[in-house]
Amino acid sequence: MSTPQFVQLFGPVQNEGSLFVAQGPNWHWPGAATTASTKTFNFQFKFPRLMLATYRVIWATPNTNTYISLLQCDDGPTNISNLLQIQGNGSGNPTNSAVDITSALNQLVTNGVYKTLGFQLWDDGVSPARIYEVRLELVWNT
Repeated sequence: MSTPQFVQLFGPVQNEGSLFVAQGPNWHWPGAATTASTKTFNFQFKFPRLMLATYRVIWATPNTNTYISLLQCDDGPTNISNLLQIQGNGSGNPTNSAVDITSALNQLVTNGVYKTLGFQLWDDGVSPARIYEVRLELVWNT
């Protein structure tokens, strides 16, 4: 038997999405607070392995110099490291991007570590990204 779970990291925001201020060529949190774009996972409590895990981002980017990451970190946040990065296509139109993250999350389950998962943006400092939704789609092997 499997149990699906959707973990919202942002949104959904209907119609025009949410326009994020361009902050320059570096990784930055969307908005003023990290807690709004992160969720904590207590993998140390013997989670079941995942059958499928997907990182889904629905967004519009004005150019190809815009990226969104899925990251893992410890409290603080400290020890921030990207699990993956998705490059914007620059069309300006909403794009549904989905990446299989089953192997990466199962590694965290196997290691049994307490981790926070979230996302950050990278942009050119001029052109903002518009985000509609960022979520994890998880199917647990229960």
